[in-house]
Amino acid sequence: MQKILSNIIVILGITLGISGCSKLIDVDNPSTEIVTLVVFQDSTTAYAALNGIYTSLSGTLASTLMIQTTLTGGLTADELTSFNSSDAIYYNNAIVATDLRFVLGLWQYSYNIIYQSNLLIEGTTNSDNLPVRVKNEIIGQSKFFRAFFHFYLLNYYGAIPLVTSTDVYKNAVLSRSETGKVYEQIIADLKDAADKLSNSPTATKNRVTKYAVSALLARVYLYQKNWDLAIAECDKVLSSNLFTPLSTPATTFQANNKETIFEIQTQNGFTALGTNFVPAATTPSYVLIDDMATSFETGDLRKTNWTNPITYSGKNYLYPFKYKKRVTTTGAAAENAVLLRSAELFLIRSECYVHKNSFDNANTDLSTIRQRAGLIPIPGPLTEPLLLQSIAKERRSELFAEWSHRWFDLKRTNAADSVLTKLKKDLWNSTDALYPIPQNERNKNPNLSQNTGYN
Repeated sequence: MQKILSNIIVILGITLGISGCSKLIDVDNPSTEIVTLVVFQDSTTAYAALNGIYTSLSGTLASTLMIQTTLTGGLTADELTSFNSSDAIYYNNAIVATDLRFVLGLWQYSYNIIYQSNLLIEGTTNSDNLPVRVKNEIIGQSKFFRAFFHFYLLNYYGAIPLVTSTDVYKNAVLSRSETGKVYEQIIADLKDAADKLSNSPTATKNRVTKYAVSALLARVYLYQKNWDLAIAECDKVLSSNLFTPLSTPATTFQANNKETIFEIQTQNGFTALGTNFVPAATTPSYVLIDDMATSFETGDLRKTNWTNPITYSGKNYLYPFKYKKRVTTTGAAAENAVLLRSAELFLIRSECYVHKNSFDNANTDLSTIRQRAGLIPIPGPLTEPLLLQSIAKERRSELFAEWSHRWFDLKRTNAADSVLTKLKKDLWNSTDALYPIPQNERNKNPNLSQNTGYN
């Protein structure tokens, strides 16, 4: 057993050390064979390999990805501004392909998890010894992660290499796949994950369940404008009554909150976003831009509970305060990194209902979100323009400083040009809607083309 566990540690060390698609060439094939022959022949060791992904996400990878997805989206959209000079290129939409901080980090860490997922999918599929139930759980959860990170890469960079194997030689020279093809793979992965996890335990919030799969699939279908299928996936989650009623905003981001569908357990009870947003002293790092700070309606409990005031250089600001803990705090409720929560599904379903001319149903879901925030339903008469405008506003107030929701919303609704030109004037160009492909990766893979607008 000690030898088996040592082999697991070896291969997990290899996968955790992979920093991007272009570096897969460095993986030692004999070590991969060890995994296939040893790790995936026993349920205990196979689950240990799966836990490697969760360990990655609860440690450095979680910190890096959570910060990068939230800060980059918030700065390049109309949510955040920063007092750190190094962040100016993101707020000013002056990102360069040689940026090693966010542009390269997002790429490398996402492909790291995708590679680990592929390793688990292949090893489990090829095993003759694992029970079907174990195979289904490991493959289902791994395909969720592969879909999740392909989704984020796609929405940051546009066409991307679609990595679905551990063939390091093939992966090292992959060209960019069209967005439609990537979405097809994302949907296929999630549908297969839903099938395989259909009978898996659903009580835990820090593991991928069929409800987490449906929540992500609902978002994907929304982005694809497949209203009926998005509504169906929302219904699967919300009709379970496991994630409703919505919590008071004061407790939404506490660990194991009822509203949470999927969260990554943190190692010390606080998140990377809490560390970055909650000031250590009197100087904040990130604050809401004035337009965002003043966009909340009077009496909105989200402003009261999810932002906090601070005065800096004689001016009053609000900083994101969804996560309250900057460090471990004795007596304070633990906080985990929330990836999916049911409030988003009410907003997804509401938007889809509008496009199906089901205005009363749309308003019912929208009112659920507004009433939780201490607000009354929007006044009638209900029309498509009024509802879509109200939903966009509620999505901004509800999902700010979370996983680039606002950044992606501006792009998918074709609002980026009008909103960001007004805010950033000549600093904004339409080509800024996609981030540059990291130059480090292009130097290693001659088949990676660059996005328009970047050298």
